[in-house]
Amino acid sequence: GPSPPPPARPLSPWNGVAQPGTKIAALEKVVDAMRGAASPSAIPAPPPPPARGGCAGAEPGDLGQALAAVAQRLGCSPGGGAEGEIWEAKALELELRAARREAARAQETEAGLRRALGDAETEGSRLDERLAAARAALAEAEARLEGEAARGREARGEAEAARGEAARLRARLDELEAAMRGVKEESEAAVAELRGEAAGLRVQLERLRDEAGKAEAERARLEGEARCLATANAALGADLAAAVAQGAEDRRAAEEREALASEAAARAQRAQREAREAGEAARAAAAAADELEREAEGAREEARRAQRAAARHAAAAATAQAEVAEARSSREGADARCVALQAALEAARGAGAEAERRVRAAEEESEALARRARDAELATDRDTEVRALRDVLDRVTTAAQAGARELEEARHGLGLESEARQAAQAEAERLRAEAAELERRARQLAEVEAELEAGRTGLEARRAEQDGQRR
Repeated sequence: GPSPPPPARPLSPWNGVAQPGTKIAALEKVVDAMRGAASPSAIPAPPPPPARGGCAGAEPGDLGQALAAVAQRLGCSPGGGAEGEIWEAKALELELRAARREAARAQETEAGLRRALGDAETEGSRLDERLAAARAALAEAEARLEGEAARGREARGEAEAARGEAARLRARLDELEAAMRGVKEESEAAVAELRGEAAGLRVQLERLRDEAGKAEAERARLEGEARCLATANAALGADLAAAVAQGAEDRRAAEEREALASEAAARAQRAQREAREAGEAARAAAAAADELEREAEGAREEARRAQRAAARHAAAAATAQAEVAEARSSREGADARCVALQAALEAARGAGAEAERRVRAAEEESEALARRARDAELATDRDTEVRALRDVLDRVTTAAQAGARELEEARHGLGLESEARQAAQAEAERLRAEAAELERRARQLAEVEAELEAGRTGLEARRAEQDGQRR
């Protein structure tokens, strides 16, 4: 706020004028005493001339001192006569008039000084108010300057961060460009590899065509062999059926022979029994030979007949046993032939099945080769060839699809990179514009700071001037 007014100081003489209220009062008292006095001795003697700087009498150079000097030169002394008194009274009147004029001038001067002091105090108050306003404006400007400086620092930090981000984006862009070049090189290498694989596939197609021709010839040969095997299988089936029928007939003949042999054996056993009975009868007859000599001859004859019959029966039994052994051997041979025929039939069936399997495999392979050959022949361009050879060349097709996907991803990545590059360029332009705006604001702040410094200097100069005026 405005500073308090300085304390009132006593007025000092101005240009030889006495201080009001002192000399005038003394002169008035002297004049009244001179007019009211009855004798000249009642008028008091004038005081001696005071030293310079006094405040009760006249100062050197005043009108009173001049009149006193004139009175002394005229030989007038206090109490010396009426003429001296008159001169002194006139001198006092003149001095009183001069003192009044000086008092009026002093009052005017005092009034002027008081008006000047009031104006100075008013001006000081206005200056104090303006100084306070200037101080407030200065504080506000300093606060605004601090805020602008803080915002400038923040803007510089943001600019640095933006530069770092731009550098990072530039590095990322370089990395993406390097990756794009790598992907392009890989795609070119993949395209070259696919072209080489396509050439290899064409060679493989030619080889497959040759193999298809060979497979067709092999198929024809296998079909001939299959027909031969079918004929042989039919012949083997007929032979097996004939062998089975012959085996059945042989088995029936062997069974009949076994039956005959069994019957002959039974007959031989019966003959042996009869021979044993005949021997017993012969022994009975020999025992009774002594008794029956005539019957002995007959008995001997009967014995001889029985022996002959036994010999015949023994020969028949031997023949039957030989026939049984022959039948058994023929049966075993028939069984062996049946087993061999069954083994041959099984082998023939296995060979036929193997031949049929080989024929089916050859037919399937020939059909696959023919289908691949037809698909390869139908493939005229690269896409049709890739579609036709997709079943045979899954790996190459998968690799091609993977390469295409990678190429699409690379293209998409290139698109994203171009978008990112454009966004980065736009962001860099925006950051450059913000940096330029911040620099412009920094320059404005510097100008404001310079103006504030100039205003502060002017205020200090005016304050010094006011202090000098007050002093």
